[in-house]
Amino acid sequence: ALREIIVMYLTDTTEQLANLESAITEQSAESVQRITHQLKGSSANLGARRLADALARLEDAAETGDLADANRLVQEIHGTFDRTQIQFRALLESS
Repeated sequence: ALREIIVMYLTDTTEQLANLESAITEQSAESVQRITHQLKGSSANLGARRLADALARLEDAAETGDLADANRLVQEIHGTFDRTQIQFRALLESS
């Protein structure tokens, strides 16, 4: 069951990060807030604390309508997700 949850999380997060980039391009603070909130919750639930923290920073910015740092933050999120993915895939391979 955990294996399926992790695989689903990795797939969904990859898709949602693409949606997040589109929302940033469109300067849709509401969409950015909604997507980051969902991703933050699922990341926290699986123990991806650093990723959840990075998402929280972008969510907070979007809540105030300030997307000035959004591109920098989304790059940080991508880098953190890349590391998270490596760790989860290693976990899957070892089980």
